[in-house]
Amino acid sequence: MPSFELLEQQATTLDPRISDVKADLADENSRQRVAVAAYYKAEARGFAPGYELEDWLAAEAGEK
Repeated sequence: MPSFELLEQQATTLDPRISDVKADLADENSRQRVAVAAYYKAEARGFAPGYELEDWLAAEAGEK
């Protein structure tokens, strides 16, 4: 029985758009993780206004 990796490689070879879809999904998952992290940073400081960008940038930095 072929491995999942082999099947995935064969599918990507047959239709290169598959790799584009996988990249888009990875980007969306990353954005969701950053959004959740930024929310928790805001929550930790009591949702004081004016720090939204700092929260987002800190969450992005933590994602890398």
